[in-house]
Amino acid sequence: MTMTSPFRPNGPSAPSGTYLLRMLHRLALLLLAGLFVSSTLGCGAADRAANKGTSAEETTLQFASNSGWHATETGMTPVAPQAVSATASNVPLSDPAGAIPLATLRSLPDRGIVIVATIFPPGPGENAFPNRSLPFNLSDADVRSGYEGQVNKDVPEYLILGHTKGYSLDVRVYFGRQHPTSDQLSGATNELSRLRVPDYSTVVNRASKLTSRY
Repeated sequence: MTMTSPFRPNGPSAPSGTYLLRMLHRLALLLLAGLFVSSTLGCGAADRAANKGTSAEETTLQFASNSGWHATETGMTPVAPQAVSATASNVPLSDPAGAIPLATLRSLPDRGIVIVATIFPPGPGENAFPNRSLPFNLSDADVRSGYEGQVNKDVPEYLILGHTKGYSLDVRVYFGRQHPTSDQLSGATNELSRLRVPDYSTVVNRASKLTSRY
């Protein structure tokens, strides 16, 4: 199952499904144009000039490498209507990049941690996401022992919504037990600090540079 949208939150601050889908399509349309031009140009000099001084980390939602952790990401141009997302876990992931990690959560061991981050571009309804600075903090999470789409009763969901770097960011942290240990909380906090969110203006400017040559 691909991640067309995150699990629908139960709290009053949660964005509507209509808003999430609208933002998802806006992001896909914008960045698929960049993908098309990039794939057309290949690895020529024009591409290198356009990308000069811009690292992959600055233009991709991802978790920085961390020993003992497994991470996947969709990149910024997943096939619509898939959302732009990145997933990290301290156990091997049983789901492909961009999928809601149902298989991983279903068999998550007590010590397990799974973090899913999803971004949406700016647009109407973004006020549902409060302004936050990176890294996100677990103390700001809406802790849910039960939630829609739950596939393992022992796995709680820690939901953090925030507007940062021009994007609406949805972060969900899952633990293999309802009451995570101090080591699990510390591990999740450390991994959250490794989440790299591109600046919206940087992504837009990069796409603009590519498309302006045509």
